[in-house]
Amino acid sequence: MSELLYAVAQPFKAKGREKLRIKEFIFTLTLDLKWFSPQEAKTLMQIGIENELLKREDDESIIACFNPARINPPIDFKPSAKVLKIGKQTLFERILDQIMVQTGIGRRELIAAINKNQEKLFKLVEINVSALIIGMEHGAKLESLIEKAYQELTKPQPTNGERRPPEKRI
Repeated sequence: MSELLYAVAQPFKAKGREKLRIKEFIFTLTLDLKWFSPQEAKTLMQIGIENELLKREDDESIIACFNPARINPPIDFKPSAKVLKIGKQTLFERILDQIMVQTGIGRRELIAAINKNQEKLFKLVEINVSALIIGMEHGAKLESLIEKAYQELTKPQPTNGERRPPEKRI
């Protein structure tokens, strides 16, 4: 699983709940775990929200969009500074994380199964679709990601013959 998922899950695991006050989330990361400064903890929370791992319920609370009890980081886990520089995860990474959280399948095993499925389907489907198929075969509930994959697939793509408008000359 991703370092981001491990990092945002830890405050929920420490408190034993799926809903926390924002202050609890920040205090757990800064005072209890001593992983981040308060500003860095706020940044991590925002990254978690952008990647749909966390959801703001109101001005004071956040909810985990996963079951924190199913997240088991290594015993010596401590996030690196690069977790604060993570942009929005790709759809494929989000699909992988959700399947791993919901099924307990390891990343390597999951990627191997997705690649095998791609070969079986003669690479006629996008990798995201193949990942969704594998996830559903293992019982993962991926409805919101299915919708996002559909939107991505139906988004108009520029063709090779399309030309850019001419550049303006000064």
